[in-house]
Amino acid sequence: MFQSTRNRAESAALRAKIWDMFLGDETRPGLSQYEIAKQLNCTQQNVSAHIRKSITGWINSNQDKIGQYLAREIQKTFYWEAKAAERYEWAEKAWKKSIGTVKVITKTGRPSIDVQTKETTILNPEVTIKEEKVVGNPQLLRSMNEAAADARAWHERRCKLLGLDAAQKMEMTGPVTITVKYADELPSGDHA
Repeated sequence: MFQSTRNRAESAALRAKIWDMFLGDETRPGLSQYEIAKQLNCTQQNVSAHIRKSITGWINSNQDKIGQYLAREIQKTFYWEAKAAERYEWAEKAWKKSIGTVKVITKTGRPSIDVQTKETTILNPEVTIKEEKVVGNPQLLRSMNEAAADARAWHERRCKLLGLDAAQKMEMTGPVTITVKYADELPSGDHA
C-alpha cells in the first residue's frame, strides 16, 4: 500500500512539474511536449498523458468557474450582437435618407483676380442648376455590411460556446480514382 501511495505522490509531483513547464509564466515561455520530454528524460507520449490528466483535473475542479465564465462570454455575445444590430439599423436609416435628388449649382464665366485683395470673382457668370439622382452614400452601405458581418460573427461565437455547431460527418459517395505517376514516367524537369 505504501508503494502505490508513493508512486501516486511521485506521479502527481511529476505531473505538476510537467504542467508548470508546459504553461510557462511571465518570465519564460511554455515548452513543447518534446522539449519537456527531453529535459525530463522521458517520452513525449508520457508528457502528453500527464498534460491530458492535468487538463482533465483542472476542468473537473473548476466546473463552477467554467460555467460562470461561459455564462459571461455568452452574455457578451448577446450584448455585442445587439450593438452590431443597432449600428446596422442606424446605417440603414442614414443610407435611405441619402437616396434622392440633389441640386448641383455650377457657375461658369471668365475669372477675374483683384490685385489688391487677391480675391477671385467670375465676370458675367452663367449659373446652371441641375438636379442629379443620388443612389445613396456608399460608405453607409459599407457600414451596413460591416455591422451585419459583426452580428453574424457574434452569433457564430455564441453557437460555438454553446456547442451548437458540432462537427458534421461527411461521407464520400461514388468511385474515387487515384492516379500515381512514378518519377521515371514524368517528363524531364518535373522531378521534385
